[in-house]
Amino acid sequence: MISGLLVIIVAVWIIVFAVRRATAPADDSRKEGTPQITPSELTAVPLDHARSWAQLPSTGREVFFPKVAQDRPLYELTFSGVLRSENGRSSDAFYRTDDTGNFSWGSSWIRINGSERYTEFVAVDRFTHRYTVHFRHYSHERLTIAIEHSPGWHGSLIVEATVLAPGTLTQKERRDQEHERRVAEEAARKAKTLADEKFAAVIRSFFILSRSYRNWESLEYRQKYAEAHTEELIRDQAEIRAEASNFLSQRDVLRYFQDHDPAVVQRLTGRLQALVIAERVSLEKHLAKPAPAPVAQAERPKPKLNAEQVRRAKLWRQQRDMEDKLTLVKDKIAREQQTRAWILAQYPDLAEDEQQAMYHQVLEHLYQDDQNGEIL
Repeated sequence: MISGLLVIIVAVWIIVFAVRRATAPADDSRKEGTPQITPSELTAVPLDHARSWAQLPSTGREVFFPKVAQDRPLYELTFSGVLRSENGRSSDAFYRTDDTGNFSWGSSWIRINGSERYTEFVAVDRFTHRYTVHFRHYSHERLTIAIEHSPGWHGSLIVEATVLAPGTLTQKERRDQEHERRVAEEAARKAKTLADEKFAAVIRSFFILSRSYRNWESLEYRQKYAEAHTEELIRDQAEIRAEASNFLSQRDVLRYFQDHDPAVVQRLTGRLQALVIAERVSLEKHLAKPAPAPVAQAERPKPKLNAEQVRRAKLWRQQRDMEDKLTLVKDKIAREQQTRAWILAQYPDLAEDEQQAMYHQVLEHLYQDDQNGEIL
């Protein structure tokens, strides 16, 4: 019954349109051959509060659809009809005929809000030339649909627009929501196996925080941000390092995200990595500047030393060098003892050979830039 009523409304609209065109007075001021478009042709015909339809002319004129009260409404758009060209070819909304007359060549006539964008295809029927797509409308302006104008093509297409109920999701949005739900459920399930419920709360807080730092996951973004905001990053380095240290110092949390969601680690340490890049950029700029010319000073003649003064100077240098070497040895011994004590305290359950291997690995990192870095 509803479909019959729709057919009657469409027929009445077409009759009214034909009568108005037939009785409209001629306007000699318009250029010959220019398509005559009345204001009613630029607006869709509403059927009820959620549905409307329109005829899309091949002239490229856009059709405006009624405004809706929803925020970011989801439209279901069904296109039908066939266009004809002067060279004998045909085309529907998304396919045109090939050399054998089959509708197999993809086409892109449709322009939604002035661009070629489709959220997703819901139904495709090349036999009846009916295609249904979902489109999420982010603008507060009216939805507009048009056919891209192409010389030599004639006819029109029909589009039926339905505003879906609030909360309706596209297939992609449902997949994203389902993925987030599965990730959250998996995190919750693993958290329940931990003795400390606080760990699960920390995981959730960092996961939620990382969602607001998505840009920092991109290496290209960090590089460009560091180059554009070098001074700002260096100015805030204390805050940035404190924030990263707070995350990196929680080793269990860090290990969890490294195993289950490495992107969180990239996001939460992105600002620190950008700071490192900014410091390098700032240093390179500083080194690139020409050094100021030294102020010429008159050289004073060095006083000549007698034999006793030379002997005392050599003795003083030898004592100083020995004290420096002794200080370095003491410092290295203290660092290695602290490292060994830290490994024993942090990993008491490791075998002795594994503790020894970890001990040497840590010392290698400590001395990797030290030319005299030998393990005592």
